[in-house]
Amino acid sequence: MQSLDALGKRICILGPSNSGKSTLATAIARARWVMDGNYTRCLDRRLARATGFILLDVSTATSLLRYLRRTWFERDRAGALEGSRDSVKWSMVHHIAVATPPKRQAWARLFDAVELPKVHLATPDALERFYRSEGLDRKAVRPAAR
Repeated sequence: MQSLDALGKRICILGPSNSGKSTLATAIARARWVMDGNYTRCLDRRLARATGFILLDVSTATSLLRYLRRTWFERDRAGALEGSRDSVKWSMVHHIAVATPPKRQAWARLFDAVELPKVHLATPDALERFYRSEGLDRKAVRPAAR
């Protein structure tokens, strides 16, 4: 697995909703330029400027469970809109369970084609190992309680 330093100072993170993109982006940002999300319309421009690429490729079940957990229990989290209260939305459940799975093959092809230092994290355990190996603390990125 590539080290965080090998990914350079401009890192692009891609992955399904609730895979941990915002939390990872906040944890690794330091003096880096990090863009997380699935904005495919501008992905070519993002990758052209990026020095590294991370694909978070957790399962649909993991994404759904994380969505429910963060909606019900994690009011203060990285990626949350300040001052808003999340609630379970069927449109989001549909997005995670129906709209996202077909995109996984395209993301895998993109990962193979990208000629940047890159990291593929396909399980929560792999993501946790990456946090530990890079000395990152996901809990430290949570905003202070309001």
